[in-house]
Amino acid sequence: MLRDIKVTLYDIFGYLLPGIVLFIALSTIFRTFLFWSESIVLINLNFELWILIILASYFLGHMGQALGNIFEKYIFRLNAHFFISRSKKNKIPDIITDVVKSKINEIYNLNSDDIEDKKARDKWLFRICDETILQYGVIENRELYEYRGGFYRGLTVSFFILFISLCLRMTRPEGSIRLYEWTLSMNRNTIVTFAAISIIGVILFFYRYKKFFRIRIRQALLGFLALQINQAIWKSKKKNEVENKEKIRSQKDVK
Repeated sequence: MLRDIKVTLYDIFGYLLPGIVLFIALSTIFRTFLFWSESIVLINLNFELWILIILASYFLGHMGQALGNIFEKYIFRLNAHFFISRSKKNKIPDIITDVVKSKINEIYNLNSDDIEDKKARDKWLFRICDETILQYGVIENRELYEYRGGFYRGLTVSFFILFISLCLRMTRPEGSIRLYEWTLSMNRNTIVTFAAISIIGVILFFYRYKKFFRIRIRQALLGFLALQINQAIWKSKKKNEVENKEKIRSQKDVK
């Protein structure tokens, strides 16, 4: 049964790595308020304990992604409407969205302008294009953008929580952490340095997350149009093949 368990790259990069950052952040919070001590010595971490830490980090990674979904909706406010209609800098050109709307109306007999809510209109415009591509089995780039976007979203959330935990840690006296033979002095300068790295990470990871979100929206719309062009070319070839067969058959009948 264990042979059927598959570990994907998204399990590692999308859940485990953000989960490790969350584990460090929550450990810092717990140590600050519940289990305070000036020094922590970690020299007896056996193999079983490392496995437990990895499993806990993987679980926290799932929680971080769930929290990222909430952030995405209420704080980040990134959605199809943002990139299709609202954004000035990253907006998809109107000529492309107009052609997509025309094609959807032609194929599915759906007029998106009948939906009065602009957010709902853009959301369903993206979903129709994305689902069409999915049903035709064109999923390689789609999964790539989705996985990378999820990875950077998880890192954005986890590094933000790490930043908060480090700010809370500064309310306590100085201490130290010892891992085997390596000792880290947790003085104010060290904590400020790690906090600065964390907030810079939040900004950079959010920028990457936003980029892949925009690419996925753009890829869905352009992929939908490319798929229609390929379908039109295929139908034209099939039509020419049928016409050529009819010509050859008629010529044989004349002979």
